[in-house]
Amino acid sequence: MLQFVKNSSEIGLLVAGICMGDLGRVSRILSPIFKSRLNYACLTDSLSTADGQITIAELCETYNYRFLDVDTKIYALLGDPVAQSVGHIFHNSYFKARNINAVYVKLKVKTSELFKVLQFIKDMPFRGVSVTMPHKEAVISMLDKVSDSVKHIGAVNTILIKEGNFLGFNTDGIGALNVLESKEKGSVSRRQIIIIGAGGTASAIAYEALLRNAYVIILNRTKNSRKKLAKLFACSESDLDYLGAIKKIEYLINATSVGMDVKDKFPADLSGVDSNTIVLDVVMPKKNIKTNFPAYPVVT
Repeated sequence: MLQFVKNSSEIGLLVAGICMGDLGRVSRILSPIFKSRLNYACLTDSLSTADGQITIAELCETYNYRFLDVDTKIYALLGDPVAQSVGHIFHNSYFKARNINAVYVKLKVKTSELFKVLQFIKDMPFRGVSVTMPHKEAVISMLDKVSDSVKHIGAVNTILIKEGNFLGFNTDGIGALNVLESKEKGSVSRRQIIIIGAGGTASAIAYEALLRNAYVIILNRTKNSRKKLAKLFACSESDLDYLGAIKKIEYLINATSVGMDVKDKFPADLSGVDSNTIVLDVVMPKKNIKTNFPAYPVVT
């Protein structure tokens, strides 16, 4: 729809294009960028007349809608699911605080749609995308170039779009370890870090932890997956029963999808976790979260 509106505008036609349903929300948010001539928003959620409608307050306060124009740069999250992510709140508040003409949206994309979506993105004013499950590994083959860390990790969480090329990076591990070290006010060097999971995120965190000279143990229910990851980085591995056998846990990182649903119960004994354990959960629960992020300074 956005491509249709864009093409119509370029030949002088005045077109309004809106898609219905939750998947159509992005067509409403981005409409000024593509010169769509009409939009519709409800005053409150209770006055919504169809799925996917956005309140005027959300458009203006979260997405800075009044300031979007043809020069606005677009950033997005690609994944399935994406509803639980609060990235749009953080990034858009960041843009607003610094008067950056950009907007961040969430795109629910199935694996079978990923390649086609990337081709559309290339022809639109997108400058970068975040990548979340289940695309972090599958997207690599669709990129023009990847960083050295991606070659080791085998997963991408950030794509920079530059001069029509897709450049892949992974910042998962750097972010996670920076959080651990800031919380502890010291280095993780020679400390034991237990990572639960064996997917792309677990791989990125393990890679960065080992670079910082930590002792890493990979735990996962699937034997082949954890052994493959442990072999890749020459670190230890075990099943989830290990958590019940260890008396003291220094650092524990959940890099599985367990916890995305608030009803999830962790399938392991966590008796080794006490008030001295630093625990990091890298997933966001599937629930509506209303929060305001502060305007953090740029970290280089």
